[in-house]
Amino acid sequence: MKSVQESINKRALKAGIWYTICNFAIRGINFITTPFFTRLISKSDYGLYSNYASWLSLLTILTTLDLYTSVSRAKFDYEDNLDNYISSIQICGTFFTGICYCLVILFHTTFEQIFGMEMKYINIMFLYSLFSPSFTLLQAKHRQLLKYKIVSLMAGLSTIASVIISIFLVVAMEDDFEARVLGSTVTLIIFYFFTYLYNLWKGKNINTKYWKYALVIAVPLIPHVLAGNILGTSDRLMITKFCGSESTALYSVVYSCSLIVMVLYNSVNQAWSPWLYEQLSARNYKLISKSSKAYIILSLIAVCTIMLIGPEVVWIFGGRQYAESSKIVPCIMLGTFYWSLYTFFVNVEIYHKKTFGISVRTIIAALVNLLGNYLLIPIFGWEVAAYTTLGAYFLLLILHSFAGKNLGTDSYYSRKFFFLIAGIAFVFMLIIKVAYTDIILRLIVSIIFVSSGAVLVYKNQNVIKIWLNRKK
Repeated sequence: MKSVQESINKRALKAGIWYTICNFAIRGINFITTPFFTRLISKSDYGLYSNYASWLSLLTILTTLDLYTSVSRAKFDYEDNLDNYISSIQICGTFFTGICYCLVILFHTTFEQIFGMEMKYINIMFLYSLFSPSFTLLQAKHRQLLKYKIVSLMAGLSTIASVIISIFLVVAMEDDFEARVLGSTVTLIIFYFFTYLYNLWKGKNINTKYWKYALVIAVPLIPHVLAGNILGTSDRLMITKFCGSESTALYSVVYSCSLIVMVLYNSVNQAWSPWLYEQLSARNYKLISKSSKAYIILSLIAVCTIMLIGPEVVWIFGGRQYAESSKIVPCIMLGTFYWSLYTFFVNVEIYHKKTFGISVRTIIAALVNLLGNYLLIPIFGWEVAAYTTLGAYFLLLILHSFAGKNLGTDSYYSRKFFFLIAGIAFVFMLIIKVAYTDIILRLIVSIIFVSSGAVLVYKNQNVIKIWLNRKK
């Protein structure tokens, strides 16, 4: 029994490494190629594509129901029929997307005005919404089965192909906006069409009994995802409204830096959550407790390191003209860390199928963030948006920790530890903000931090080894 568990743990570790590398590589390609597109495409067409990309992201959530979120739980309830489950809920999503598209066709003039684009681009968005869930479902299945190589390779190749074709079409075609859409979206649609057929082939038949199961888990999460988008975009929208586009640019540079950290957290969580569900199912609470503490300690060290080198990070991303924005790096990074902390409890809520509460709490935090931005940005300026977002993420940590208590997380998650770490990170943020004003002071703080971090890792090396080796 022990050898079987050790084999699962090693596979989980390998999956985590592959997913992390793959996600970083894919996002890295997007970051690297952004300067190319901003130089190849006019500001007008780049703005049109940004509008298109925003609507595409929103439509994909609304018209596909994000049914892939149910796969992590279905793996335990329908383990022997997972392929049939995947193909069945894929058809469920297709059916709903088709209904939405029919409504758009009936009122196409109205929707063209709402979206601010021609119908041909709306058609492309719906084709994407129709076929893209096939790949997210396939990814979700392979993550749960810890089969990481194929989907990692597929994701990487599709992204590279999309970027290369986009650059070629932008250079070759006169309409830059159309070229960008065809290169990025249509390329992926073709790729997703084949994964769509593959899922149907593997599932062999459609069983509608899985529809209700998937909808009960996934639909309540939609408001959560939408509210999460509000948390990520309302600050920039309101900065533009109250302070102007230049202030938005200053804020966006730092926000882009935080996205890299979020990609790292999300990548690790994609490996962590399947492993967590295995341990919850086996009631290995002691192992979960030790592993989660090691995870949090390593995350804290990573975030504090970025806080220390905030001015240098801003210089790499934006240059000297964005130096002013470095003062909000500590706050933005702390918000990202709080975001990572509350996802520990969200994973447990998803495991217990308590997804409705996740949405309610995210909506509450989003409304608080909106109100804070609306009231404070006109008074204190664009920098205050970083603090309202930080406050919203801390509120989510509080709300989800209490929700987790009702699900028994006190058996393996120490809330005192979570909030102690959150407090330490907050104090460090305040110290770093002061240290930014004096290079000598920042050097001293860096030496103290590195020394303390080394001691902390050394004292917890056994716990960290447990998490990395995933052994009982």
